[in-house]
Amino acid sequence: MPTSDSRRNHLSALSYASDITLISAFPPLSIIFGLEHEQPGDKIPAIGEVSRKKSNQDCWQKPRILVIEDDPGSLQLISYLFTAYGYTVLSAVNGEEGIEQARREMPDLIVCDIYMPRLDGYGVAHYLKSNPSLRRIPLVAVTAIALVGDRGKVLAAGFDGYIAKPITPETFVQQVEKFMPEHNVDA
Repeated sequence: MPTSDSRRNHLSALSYASDITLISAFPPLSIIFGLEHEQPGDKIPAIGEVSRKKSNQDCWQKPRILVIEDDPGSLQLISYLFTAYGYTVLSAVNGEEGIEQARREMPDLIVCDIYMPRLDGYGVAHYLKSNPSLRRIPLVAVTAIALVGDRGKVLAAGFDGYIAKPITPETFVQQVEKFMPEHNVDA
């Protein structure tokens, strides 16, 4: 697991990296995925399968976060940031897939883009908030829409929070943690 200093260095590099150099700013996969003792032939999990390994000293588990995002670069960055902080990340590339993941996995929090193919974020919010077993899951919009009144429209649609893109890597995880149920957040 990366230390606070290494996390800060990588986040700093990410905030100034272009899309082309963003990939090279990542630490080794063994750090990202907590594979302290990699063996030849070990499977590296895909973004949607990333999960935090537990050790004998680690009797708690950080919340599971579902990221619903159609832009591959944004999905990769957001997933990386949550993983760097030890969260289990689930992902979906459109609203329909996101609803299916939410129903199957029951995540602790959902981060969702607004404009996506097949079902937009407003449709996701409507479905989740009208479903008794899913309505209590905090739902945070992370979107590039930033016109006057958009924040109010997003919150009125059922989202619990709103974070504008482009995100700031150094503060993004802390912004999202404000929407998590208090008993699940590591102090």
